[in-house]
Amino acid sequence: MRQHFHFDSLLIYSEKHKKFHYSIFDEKVNLIHGPNTAGKSTLLQSLIYVFGVNDVRGNLKELT
Repeated sequence: MRQHFHFDSLLIYSEKHKKFHYSIFDEKVNLIHGPNTAGKSTLLQSLIYVFGVNDVRGNLKELT
């Protein structure tokens, strides 16, 4: 059986800086781009974390 998931939107909030960012995703393809250290990998790891997949390298331990 083939399974898939779909994210409609994403809300990111920084309590430290009192700022937020909200994005609505398209139903087809969405590109995440930015310079090094912009947070692209952190965003993807966070989405994976939502499904209970723990990062074996320990990069997500600050989320718990």
